[in-house]
Amino acid sequence: ADVVQPMPYSIAQVAADPLWPPEHHNYWKSSFLRELTDDAIDTIADHFATAPSERTVVVLDHNGGGVIDDVGPAETAYGHREWIYNLLVTSVWADPADADANIAWTRAFWSDLQPFLADAVYANYTSDEGEDVLDAVYPAEIRARLADVKAKYDPTNLFRLHHNVPPAGS
Repeated sequence: ADVVQPMPYSIAQVAADPLWPPEHHNYWKSSFLRELTDDAIDTIADHFATAPSERTVVVLDHNGGGVIDDVGPAETAYGHREWIYNLLVTSVWADPADADANIAWTRAFWSDLQPFLADAVYANYTSDEGEDVLDAVYPAEIRARLADVKAKYDPTNLFRLHHNVPPAGS
């Protein structure tokens, strides 16, 4: 989809909502690809062809090139600028009875993708993986800087939801 254009944030925020409708179930996995090889493309296409739900979505974000490369890896909280492609596999289904099949499919797909994946993940494409995911979301130098910022502006850790980086010294 080519949707790169000026638009109000309120429109951008809901643009993908039809892909993940309310009252549906979902299970997802995400990581950056080390590179987009023919074997990676074949793995993605072969698995997607067998998705148990027609609502399942595979998103491949192209993040490299252009202004994103003009910012150093430690200059913002987003530190995975070395990976050009970000992959998101989301299984979506309506009937709770379909959960086992969709989750098993996603896990098998993810297992076969392992040779192509970086040990890094985009924070917005994570959920309840726990504290261990912080190492994959924030490289060490960025995580330390975020902890210092947190100590200065949120020393009581009030804003602690969604992959919290605790304040330094806490």
